[in-house]
Amino acid sequence: MPQAFRFDAYIDWVALAASHRDELEIVEDWSATVRCLEIVEELRARGYDARIQAEVFILRQEARPRLFFLGRRQRRLIFDVQAGALSIYGSPDAERVLEEYQTDLTEALNRIPTEPGCLPMHAVLDSSEDGFACIYFTA
Repeated sequence: MPQAFRFDAYIDWVALAASHRDELEIVEDWSATVRCLEIVEELRARGYDARIQAEVFILRQEARPRLFFLGRRQRRLIFDVQAGALSIYGSPDAERVLEEYQTDLTEALNRIPTEPGCLPMHAVLDSSEDGFACIYFTA
């Protein structure tokens, strides 16, 4: 995937998509990242402090048609979000809760078309600290 730059930061993608739906052109495509966002929504609805850590890839910049009243072209960034990890904080049953989704996410990862020779991806559960668990994705 072409990548102009990458930054690491926590962004609440669920809230961003909900509050900026008019400005964002969201491609409704099923992927492991979309499934992670759905899981975060499910877990938050159940009262958990669930978060998704993701990478943002700037794919390209496109010029929109010239707007006659502005007299100049508007530009927009086309970007992609790829899930890196899904985590729960501050819950004694965090490991058990995320364990429910581990197989689901592994299957989701392997539905994505890959280049020949790529290794299958796995969702790995890590609960090395009390009250915290995360699922991260690796080959």
